Amino acid sequence: MSEVEKLKEEIVKYARLIAENKLVIGTSGNISARVNEGIAITPTSVDYSLMEPDDVLALDMDGEVVSGERNPSIEKMMHLGIYRKREDVKAVIHTHSKYASAVAALEISIPPILDEMVNYLGGEIKTAKYSMPGSSELAENVVGALEDRNGVLLSHHGALACGKDLKTAFENSLRIERISEIYVIAHIVGKPGSLPEEAIELERDIFEILKSR
Repeated sequence: MSEVEKLKEEIVKYARLIAENKLVIGTSGNISARVNEGIAITPTSVDYSLMEPDDVLALDMDGEVVSGERNPSIEKMMHLGIYRKREDVKAVIHTHSKYASAVAALEISIPPILDEMVNYLGGEIKTAKYSMPGSSELAENVVGALEDRNGVLLSHHGALACGKDLKTAFENSLRIERISEIYVIAHIVGKPGSLPEEAIELERDIFEILKSR
């Protein structure tokens, strides 16, 4: 089995997992991973419970289909934009989870209120400015807001997580949803504070080590 074929199977595995974990409903969201000189990405409008490895497409870095019969996700430019900017990123997962989407609808970012935000995501979870799904403007907004971190919210849209592999990107997707839920709950009681600056600096060092492994 080739590297591309193995990766397509892995993408289908995590596509089903994001649905099972209620990070998406129906055909919403999308997943990609870097392979060879391009990426493998989920197709548009295919239910995750029915998706098969042959449904996953291989694209070059210009977004042209190398292999696959279906149409690639409309968010392909967002995925490609991240890979072009971030050599360390090998996988990207875009979700429409409940609490992350709620925070994104408020057009606010989540400050580093928990240690794990810095250790695993790189700190603050910013919210990218709104633009139409699938547009080049959305891709630019997301890349700009993500910077060197592993998580970002998409205004009035959802969330995006990335990492060194699909497992890491999936775990970061779960973290973003959990952190968003905690942030919403904390706001019911009061105003959550940020971590001390010295803690953020030390934990950023941990984040950089984890990224390089």
